Amino acid sequence: MQNEEAVMNAIDAAFSRKKDRFRPVKDFLYQAKDAKRKISLIEGRIEYRMDSIGAHGVSYEEHIPSGHDYSGSSVENAVIALAQLEEDLKRAEQDYADVKVKVSDLIARLTDVNQQTVVTRRYITGQDWEKIALDMGMSVRNVQKIHGRALPFLQEYLEGQEAA
Repeated sequence: MQNEEAVMNAIDAAFSRKKDRFRPVKDFLYQAKDAKRKISLIEGRIEYRMDSIGAHGVSYEEHIPSGHDYSGSSVENAVIALAQLEEDLKRAEQDYADVKVKVSDLIARLTDVNQQTVVTRRYITGQDWEKIALDMGMSVRNVQKIHGRALPFLQEYLEGQEAA
């Protein structure tokens, strides 16, 4: 699954090199996927810190310093870094929720339910074309056509919002 995502990202990058008149709307829509990735990265860093603290048999709650300049042991520094990462995670989760609402609101402007489904699954859920097609009982090519018909409308709406 991770391999498939890497392939899809490489394909997306290759297509983005050519002149893509819908790049602004795609970038707007990809905000949700990017925000979700940021959460995953922070969670991975937290897991790494937890493992390093756990290897020393220390509870990090007991070692959070009380506001003064602190340059303690590596475990204490890891605890401080972990507390900061947890704050970063909370902010990233809030950012993701905010972006998801903005992207969902844009997608909701589509009147065709198939377009809404394809665009939601592609940009919010992060599904690849094959998974979307399978779930919708369509060919990949048909799903891509539906996506292609949605983009001009979304782009037009975004450009109208920027002008307003």
